[in-house]
Amino acid sequence: MMPRGIKLTLITLASLLAIALLGFAGLVIYLKNKDFNEYKVLVQEAAHDSTGRTLTIDGDIEIHVSLNPSLSVSGVHLSNAAWSKQPNMLDVDELEVEVQLRPLLHGQLIVNRFILVKPVVRLETDNKGTGNWVFEKAADAAAQSSESTSSASLPQLDKVQIRDLLFSYHDGQTGKQWQLGLPELDGQTLFEDDQTILALQAKATFAKEAMHIQARIDSLQALAENKAASIELKVDFSDAMLTANGSIEQPFAGKGIQARLVLDSKSPARLAALADIALPKDFPLHMNLDVQDNAEGMLVTLNKATWGASDVAGDIQLQLNGKKPAIAATLKSDTLDVAAWMPAKEENKQPEKKDVKPTSAGKKEKAKVFSSEPLPLDKLNELPKVTLAWNIRRLVVPDTSLQQVDMHMQLDKGSLRIEPVTMQLAGGSLKTSIRLDAKKSSANMNLSITGRNIVAGNLSKSSGGNSDMIADGPMDLDVTLQASGQSVAALMAGLDGRIKLKMGKAKVKTSSLNLIGGDLVMTLFEKLNPFSDTLEYTDLQCGVVHFRVEKGQMLSEDGIAFETGRMNILSEGKINLQEETIDMGISTEPRDGLGLNVSNMINVVRLGGTLAEPGLSMDAVKSGMAAARVAGAFATGGLSLLGESLINRVTADSKPCETALAMP
Repeated sequence: MMPRGIKLTLITLASLLAIALLGFAGLVIYLKNKDFNEYKVLVQEAAHDSTGRTLTIDGDIEIHVSLNPSLSVSGVHLSNAAWSKQPNMLDVDELEVEVQLRPLLHGQLIVNRFILVKPVVRLETDNKGTGNWVFEKAADAAAQSSESTSSASLPQLDKVQIRDLLFSYHDGQTGKQWQLGLPELDGQTLFEDDQTILALQAKATFAKEAMHIQARIDSLQALAENKAASIELKVDFSDAMLTANGSIEQPFAGKGIQARLVLDSKSPARLAALADIALPKDFPLHMNLDVQDNAEGMLVTLNKATWGASDVAGDIQLQLNGKKPAIAATLKSDTLDVAAWMPAKEENKQPEKKDVKPTSAGKKEKAKVFSSEPLPLDKLNELPKVTLAWNIRRLVVPDTSLQQVDMHMQLDKGSLRIEPVTMQLAGGSLKTSIRLDAKKSSANMNLSITGRNIVAGNLSKSSGGNSDMIADGPMDLDVTLQASGQSVAALMAGLDGRIKLKMGKAKVKTSSLNLIGGDLVMTLFEKLNPFSDTLEYTDLQCGVVHFRVEKGQMLSEDGIAFETGRMNILSEGKINLQEETIDMGISTEPRDGLGLNVSNMINVVRLGGTLAEPGLSMDAVKSGMAAARVAGAFATGGLSLLGESLINRVTADSKPCETALAMP
């Protein structure tokens, strides 16, 4: 028989357990019958107090009671900023949270699963750049939270499921917008080395391109305590792979960021198309860079970036603390192949050059080279301050290549300075300076180019042209130009300055001289006479091209001359940059023997037309003179031609290159 004391104890315990069970059952019945929609007002008021926005719940708030109770809500909406045209910043079809009951009784929150169905997140900025995610009433609370979270305990989140998320962004300053869809996002909490780690996987779509995203956030507890946390990210999309590994020292303040980003893309043109950027060519792209914030803003270190045959490395400092952002970059390239990036020239579609004939009223308007469209001067003033120093060992541009290019550029408050720019070209040196000051209504431009000992033969070879057309030929170039205007056409129409090119001794293929107005008849005579010495190359003693530029008029008064052993090739005239017309005469003077240069009979060619459609035209005055020469030659048995040649020999300029250089 059981002792009376033990029996009484068991009865007491049984009674207490029955009371507890009845109490728990009553609590369950109460909770199941309790209408939690009564708390909507409290939830909405709390949301308004913390964000200043209106929270609306269309559906019911339901509590599912069990050992792992859950809460579900449907139709949740958070209003947008007052300036936005979109009524809501956030819409959620369904939300469900399941927690563990026993840990909750001890003050620990363990979330078994967190589910969101069809959330729509709309982020945007106004015309001043302010984001709709900035909650005015939450600013002070966030500051206090960042100071008081050192002892915060982050809830343990076992699983996260998000379905059919639509994330959109609209830039109120530029008007650009994009959308990111996440049909599936799954997250799971892991425990490694006493650290709580959140691992995420997602399938996404951006601009109709499918992506796969993997992310890992180490030490969620440290993240909650505003301490250093590590983040890993991997994105695979559009034949490209982006990986990012780094850490952040102060997550709440967004400070102490250190990360390495690596991007590999088989088709950057396809990648750029996602941002509505059209690239003319497509090459494999590799980019490896480090990102680190500092007192001035953000420092980007390009460890290595290659696109096709081009490469670049260096530091880019983003200064974000001033009223306007600024960029300071120091870059270095072994090869920069700009020509390879440009669109390919379409073969067999080049416009044919037509002979220019005298114009008459009623003809259609000639094609223009210089655009009359206003320059985007206002955009130049809006750009951030830029300071750039770029050293390029080999720069490939269309038709030639440059070596040891050292470029410096400054852009600030609409003032653009590209100076100095030094380089080696065809065995010589080139130094340029470009200044452009954008005003409200026009731009002031100054251009200076100085070239020394640039060898024409080397230039011809490097340009990919006829390598045997010319040999040697050291050249000096001096260009000083200035203008003001609202468009390229206006700048050209008001251009002032001087252009001077001087060439030393060279060997030029004789056929090339013939093409530019040489002694055509002499060449024909030599080919018909088997006893004459036929020369494949002509020795060029010197050459000068000299223009004085006055208010859009390029004037040459005996300023163009080429001296050979047997003749001088001379040209004078003008190029009207405002009308885009050409009017240049070409003549020859004898230097060989007695000066019997019968080509003067047909030396009636002028270079005319327009810059868009240049061509050859007949010189009416010289045509008449040539006809008279022919008639006189027949009448006198050639004696008149001999006399004219003797006169030409005596009156010819013995040093036309010096005359051309000295042109006022």
